[in-house]
Amino acid sequence: MKFSYKRGLPRLAVVVALLTSFAQADHLELRILSFDYDPAAESVSVTWTSQSGLSYALQYSDDLQQNWLDVDDVVATGPEATMTHPGVDGAKRFYRVVQFE
Repeated sequence: MKFSYKRGLPRLAVVVALLTSFAQADHLELRILSFDYDPAAESVSVTWTSQSGLSYALQYSDDLQQNWLDVDDVVATGPEATMTHPGVDGAKRFYRVVQFE
C-alpha cells in the first residue's frame, strides 16, 4: 500500500483504517493500492483493486464510533478504481472501501 502526503496541514492525521469486502471467494482480493492527500486541493484520493462491472463505495468515519458515511459509489471499469474525496479539512479521518454484489 502506498501512502503519499504532500506538504500541508500539520494537524492532518488521515488514516486508511479498514478495508471491507462483501465479495464472494471467487473474486479478486480487494486491496487499497494508494492513498494520496493533496492539501492545495483539500482532497484525498484512494485507489483500490477492482473487477470490471462490480460496484464499490468509498466510505469514511471521523472517529470509528459513528456510522460510516459514503463519499460516493462507482461501478468499476477495470482492474483498479480511484475515487477522490473533496473538501477534506485536515481533520483525522478513517477510510474504507466496500464492494457490493
